[in-house]
Parts: sequence; structure tokens; C-alpha cells
Amino acid sequence: MKKTDDREWVVVEVSRVTVFYPYAGLVVLSDIIDPESLFVIWTSSVKAMIISRDLSGVEPPATDFSELACGLMNQSYAFLQEGVTIKAVFITKCQHGYLCSKILFESDGAPCEPEIQVSDAIILAIKADVPIFVAKNLMRTRKELMEAVEKPVAATIFNIPVKSAGSKSEPEPESGKLKKLMQEAVKREDYEAAAKLRDQIRALCH
Repeated sequence: MKKTDDREWVVVEVSRVTVFYPYAGLVVLSDIIDPESLFVIWTSSVKAMIISRDLSGVEPPATDFSELACGLMNQSYAFLQEGVTIKAVFITKCQHGYLCSKILFESDGAPCEPEIQVSDAIILAIKADVPIFVAKNLMRTRKELMEAVEKPVAATIFNIPVKSAGSKSEPEPESGKLKKLMQEAVKREDYEAAAKLRDQIRALCH
């Protein structure tokens, strides 16, 4: 992101994917330090299946959407196949009810920041193993989300512990220091350092 952007960013990981066949999917992203801080997006069932597949390495069950899913995967991964170096993904804001995200990459040494659909950005981040950053003001607590969604959906999403549920509820001092270093790395646009710090935080918090 531009150096003039002083927002605070939270590094997240996909902690749960739920597919509501045949049309909808829901992806839960959690703060790698504080797993009770969450970001939830609705997407298509096809893209939810792609995200689940890339995380687990397990093929989704055969459906009428299989060919469409393959086409979307090839389209999303075209960035990688063309030799582009992806640095990071940022989910930046909610504008007029729509989530906005950017993918940072280098092409022929020139940095680019195109806007991209959030679900596609997550797919690319997982594939390239780069950090996913969410603007802190977009994060919500588990309690806030449970109160905001319909009860059947809340039960489906939140009654089963997310992947990070075994983490400590209070961040360790060391992870707090690493988080500050990661924020500094983002501000100076050193995304390789940010990715390494993300991995160190993961190791401490899991």
C-alpha cells in the first residue's frame, strides 16, 4: 500500500469455509494473534469450494459446478502463471455495501495495485502463500458477528471451533512485538519481511 496510508492492518488467515449448496459460501478470516477477532465474507459456493480445496488439498465433492470452478481457478491463477510476483493482499474498506480489496504484485519490476474481488484476492493469497491484511476497523468480535447474522447461520459458523481456537486468548508479549514489526514492514512496503514475521507469529500463536 502507499506509504501515506497510516491505517492499522491485521494479518489474518482463513479459519473456516462453509459451503451452502448450491449458491452461497461463507469464508471466516481470523486474526492470527487474536482468533476472537474475525472478518467474514459471503461469496459463491464455487469460490468457497476453491478456497477450501487450496487450503486442504482435497478435491471438493463432484457437483454441477465442477467445470465452472476449474475455469475460475485457471482465471485466478493466471497472475501466477504469467510470472508475476505477488507480494500481499489487502482488504481495504467497505464502500456502499461492497468490500474492496487490492492485490500487490510486481510485473517486470514495476509495482501494481489493482483492485480485485475479495474472494479472488483470498484465492491468490493462499496460492502464492502471501499475507492477507484486513483494515482493523473491518474486524469484528465473535459476539458481534453472532448478533449480526441469522441464528441458523451463526450456529453453523460459530458453534464449531475455528482452526485457531486453540490459541491463547491474550496475545503473548513476543507476538505483540512481532506484530508491531510487521506493521512497520508494511509501512515501508517490505512485504517479504512481513510474510516472514507472519510465519513467526503463527508459530507462536498456534
